[in-house]
Amino acid sequence: MKKKITIIISIIIVLFIAGIIALAVYRSSEGYRQKNAANEAQVVVGSSSTGCEAVNPDDKDKFKDYTQNSDGTWECEGNTYKYKLEITGRMNNATCDTTFVYLSNIKEITFDQAWKASGLSSDMNDYFDIEDAVLVMWQNVY
Repeated sequence: MKKKITIIISIIIVLFIAGIIALAVYRSSEGYRQKNAANEAQVVVGSSSTGCEAVNPDDKDKFKDYTQNSDGTWECEGNTYKYKLEITGRMNNATCDTTFVYLSNIKEITFDQAWKASGLSSDMNDYFDIEDAVLVMWQNVY
């Protein structure tokens, strides 16, 4: 009887160890990392790290055309804005900082507000009214 219990316990231990090894192999696979990287959209505000260089001028996503008026205001799609804001910060797990460029009638926009209003938030309350601010461009800082 003791011999049967010992064999059963040994089999359970071997299966448990095999399961842990299989899980470790799966979690280290490329597919698992890509799947989870897409789900991580938390933001950490910070300054650039040592791995980053100057802005790459070819890596800009311009969304809207805009012009500066002679009185110093900015115009985009028929709306006039007092400020052009360049808001830089770091999203979680990002290699480098991101700069969002807004034309705005709001004097200050935080990085948290900027990334959410850029289209990355699912909460419509995070977006600006067109009279208050409009995202015209963003760029990654390498």
